[in-house]
Amino acid sequence: MYINKPYRSYLKILIVILFFFPKNVYSSCNFYDALADFEHPEAGWCFNQSTIQFFYNFSEAFVTYDDGSRQDLIPGDAIGAFKRNDPDGVPDSGDEVDICLGWSYIVEDYDENGNIIGTAYQVYMNGTDSYIEGLDVGGIPTYFKIWINDDGKEYDSIIDNKEPILNEDVENDCYEEGMEFEDINGNGIWDASVIPAYQGFDTQHNLQKIKGFESEVDCNGDVIPEGLDCSDSSTAGCAFLDDCRMCIGGDTCLPASEASYYNEVEGFITESDFGGGYDCNKYCPDDDEYGYFIGNCGDCLSPDLDPDFWKDCNDDCHPTATPYGCTGDQDCGLKEFDSLYLEYSDTSNGCCHPDDMTTWYADNDLDLLGDPDNQYSLCLPELLDSIVTNSYDYHPDCNSNSVDDCGICDGFYLDQDGDGINDYVDCMGVCNPTYASDEIISEQELNGEVFGAMLDDCGICDINPNNDNETCTGCTDPDAINYVPDATINDYECYFGVWPGDTDRNGLVDQFDIIPVGVFWGEQGSPRTLTSGNDYTWQQQIGYDNWDNTPALYADANGDGVINIFDILVVFINYNSTTEYLNFTSSFSDYYANIDLSLYRAEFENIYMNLPNIHENSDIHYLLENLFGFDPVIEIPSQFKLHQNRPNPFNPTTKIVYEIPISSNVVITISNIAGEVIIENQLGLKEPGIYSFDFDGSNISSGVYFYQLESSNGTVIKNKMMLIK
Repeated sequence: MYINKPYRSYLKILIVILFFFPKNVYSSCNFYDALADFEHPEAGWCFNQSTIQFFYNFSEAFVTYDDGSRQDLIPGDAIGAFKRNDPDGVPDSGDEVDICLGWSYIVEDYDENGNIIGTAYQVYMNGTDSYIEGLDVGGIPTYFKIWINDDGKEYDSIIDNKEPILNEDVENDCYEEGMEFEDINGNGIWDASVIPAYQGFDTQHNLQKIKGFESEVDCNGDVIPEGLDCSDSSTAGCAFLDDCRMCIGGDTCLPASEASYYNEVEGFITESDFGGGYDCNKYCPDDDEYGYFIGNCGDCLSPDLDPDFWKDCNDDCHPTATPYGCTGDQDCGLKEFDSLYLEYSDTSNGCCHPDDMTTWYADNDLDLLGDPDNQYSLCLPELLDSIVTNSYDYHPDCNSNSVDDCGICDGFYLDQDGDGINDYVDCMGVCNPTYASDEIISEQELNGEVFGAMLDDCGICDINPNNDNETCTGCTDPDAINYVPDATINDYECYFGVWPGDTDRNGLVDQFDIIPVGVFWGEQGSPRTLTSGNDYTWQQQIGYDNWDNTPALYADANGDGVINIFDILVVFINYNSTTEYLNFTSSFSDYYANIDLSLYRAEFENIYMNLPNIHENSDIHYLLENLFGFDPVIEIPSQFKLHQNRPNPFNPTTKIVYEIPISSNVVITISNIAGEVIIENQLGLKEPGIYSFDFDGSNISSGVYFYQLESSNGTVIKNKMMLIK
């Protein structure tokens, strides 16, 4: 029985990955697929754009309500077709999804004067070009639904599609012997219900009725009144599904006495042992294997076999094992016009069993090889002296059987370069038409094969020179973001991730980042384009390989396209910043380790003398002084100054730099956050100048500390530092 539940959404959100059948693209059915002009998405309908390449036309469309009343469909109502997809083939396993195949509003047809001349009940199927989305060729929808706009709800429906009776005087739509009918499915018999299958591009079919229902109905869509008596099985509402899932009885025109049946019997089955929907092998019409039939020897044959399958050439039935084969003008494989036909037929007693036959070939050109045009299937090959082999000559027209790759008898195999390939055959195996045989040329033209393909530098064989070297061309620099490991030909389009200030690309901005700036001092390239931030902002920037030397790209710390004093400022700004490179290699560290820096002394001296005053006595100063022996420039400070310790935070040592403008006794005091003095250093009388004090915090714990400079003239300066162990 069929029960409709209003307001229930029958569609699930469908996500289909085209894995096994990439041709079928299903429409997903969910709330957001509803068109803007249709206000009923809660019904679970798919209102995607439809195609008119395939659709069903209905002659009638109506809904039957609980009270038995009938409502014909009017404009504003809609009919939809759906397909139940069950990937694992197990009912109710939870993976089933309903696919929307198509739908259409009900519309009225008008004549040229604006008068209504009819109503069109149609279902357009979703699709593109030559296929329906979700429906294979030969498939039919699983079910249909009707939307009644005035009710604001959907209804299940059943197709009543009896093949039309063409007799004008018929009182009902049931077929009787002798009547003429429209054979919709072309099977030669009248069918009480058939829905034409989708057969490909630009097809449509006419159906009889689509009957929606609100209450409990039988399988024919007829209401089952309370207390219905089905002692007369032909009463409307008494239809039921038989063992072959066919709807019979009730108002189906199929009497209950024609229910499918099958008798298990010993030996051969007869036509009285099965009926209804079952074929002689107990397959139903909706089974893929359906179509078995009783052959002319009383046996059940598969649809691909001839009715005389079990008969031999003497028209005798041998339905005991495998069929005995002699048909047409052949007798046991020997051709009728052969001179030994009669002798062979008599010797084999008319026919021989196919299991005893083997394939043999006669030798007509006397090269001791059988010829393919003289093939026999024989039981007794020893009767024929000319049969010499059970393999045949592939080149019967060439007596020497010496045929080269391009089909030339007694041709030659030219391989001057020793690559194992005929020089007259390209790398795709296509023969040069000026050399090949006519047969080979015709075959190549039929297959669209063109001679001339060549191997490119990547080892790819291609007829199109525009594709040469594509597969192995790319960025070959392992430090680039777009590095292609398999590329052997550089496309010179590499781009790199540059962090401003990390000029030696080791992931840390420190004093050693002054080295690349000095080595590439004054070199120029293309500036980097910023999408956000400033040229010194600590973020990855994209630089391109358009410098004479790739490491210079990183030495350009501020990305302005020239390496100068401003790149040193970026090193100071991002000092101690760190990062990680996903494609880090040792190429850069190896590069600078092997450079003789003395060759660049003049550039580094220029850098040393022009370091910004605010960064004097930095680690960079000390590095350059140690590397090149530069003497620090001594200037008389203009005021007392206590610099920030370096490094800070520190562990466990740090350097404190201070400036003295006049001769003074100096005391440096270290205290904790509670004000307790940890260390007091009496540094004595200091002449004007810049001094430093090294502090070792090995014996104190992590935390914040204050360091203070006090001079004999009353100056007191305090600063803060942090120890982290």
